[in-house]
Parts: sequence; C-alpha cells; structure tokens
Amino acid sequence: MEEALAWETDGMLPLERQLHEAARRNNVGRMKELIGRRVNVRARNHVGRVALHWAAGAGHEQAVRLLLEHGAAVDDEDAFGMNALLLSAWFGHLRILQILVNSGAKIHCENKEGLTLLHCAAQKGHVPVLAFIMEDLEDVALDHADKLGRTAFHRAAEHGQLDALDFLVGSGCDHSVKDKDGNTALHLAAARGHLAVLQRLVDIRLDLDERNAEGLTALHAAAEGIHPDCVRLLLGAGSNVNTLTQVTRPPHHHLPAAEP
Repeated sequence: MEEALAWETDGMLPLERQLHEAARRNNVGRMKELIGRRVNVRARNHVGRVALHWAAGAGHEQAVRLLLEHGAAVDDEDAFGMNALLLSAWFGHLRILQILVNSGAKIHCENKEGLTLLHCAAQKGHVPVLAFIMEDLEDVALDHADKLGRTAFHRAAEHGQLDALDFLVGSGCDHSVKDKDGNTALHLAAARGHLAVLQRLVDIRLDLDERNAEGLTALHAAAEGIHPDCVRLLLGAGSNVNTLTQVTRPPHHHLPAAEP
C-alpha cells in the first residue's frame, strides 16, 4: 500500500498512464476522452493498480461512477490484494464504499495480509466507515483475525485510534483476544506508546499482567519501547513491577518496534 511505489506506471501504454493520472485527479473530462478512444479501463501498472483503485482511494465519486459505467471490474485486486472497496475503507471514503457495495463489490474480502474492511477502517481510525460496515453490511465478523492473528480491535490499539477502539468496544468485540505471538491489545498499545488508548484498555479492565508467547507483559512492552509515561500508567494501575526481572531473553524480539 505504499503510494509512491504503487504510482509507478512501468509497462503501461502512454494513454493508459494518462487514464490512471486522470482518475487519480478526478479529471472526468479527460477520462471521457480517453475512454472514447477505447483506452483499456482495466489496464494495470507494475503493481496491479487499475484506474478504479486510484479513483476510489482518492475519494473521487464521479471518476468511480464513470469507470464502473464503462466496464471497470469492481473487485480487481492489486499486487497487495487491495481492491477498490478496501482502499475506500483504508482512506475513509464512506460514499465511495457505499457506491462500490451497491455496484456489487464483495464485502467479505481481504488483502494479502488478511486485512478486511473492518481492519482497514479501524487501523486508520475511520469511525463513520466502521459504523457503516457494522450497521449496514451483513454477516461482518467483528473479531475476524488477519494473518498475524490480529483483529480490528488489535489494529485500533496498535495504531493509537482511540475513537475506533471505543466504537469496537461498544460493538461488543472480544477484549481479551490474542494475536499469533500472544499479544493482547494492551501489549500492542504499550509497545507503540499510545497513552490514551492504553488508559482506555486499563479502564475496561484488560489483564495487566497477561503474558505473550515470549513471557512478556504490557509493562515489558512499554519499557522496551522506551515509553516512560506508559510505564508509569501501568504501574499506577497495578502492573506487577517484579515481572520486569523475570524474563531473560534479548529485547525487541516479537513485539512491534516503537515508532519515532
């Protein structure tokens, strides 16, 4: 999902490149000209991106509608497994997501990392999109896990998305679920230094001394990530400080690295 990488247009014909650029910029007039010249609306760049991906990711309703009217495949995936629906959720474009759903997009889709619509919206903190997914789409699995064993709740915690986390809690998600490395949402928030999210997780009474597969608690994660404010919060909430002396393994093995 690296935009700079994905925007490269190697291997495309000149007019196909122009269609991608016009879709990305919502230049509908130019798009109509190119489509009138029978430019392939499903032409892919070197990472499999099509014009519809650019239009959906940028939130351009007119461009999306035009492409769909002229044969764009609503479920085309790029090399990362991202389709227009997942991109609209990732970037928080609710209206585009609704248009795609009404055009027959498969709602139970996931990318190569196992991210679903719910994961994408939660990780980026798009609460209106989360609400639409949960309230208007059928049979959405609230606790579906990605390839790392992480649910939307994990993703919201890991990326510091407090409003998304609150929405998921209110929707009845499983608070205690662990990923494949045994990390709870508390571990992930502590490792990244997300103080407000960590406070909320403490408030909803997650087990402060739950250990992951390496025997680490959230307190270890906060200490290793060099987040003293999170360490203080966890200690103040009752985390057992003695656990810090009970693990003898090199630091920074499985927990996600703290962002600058």
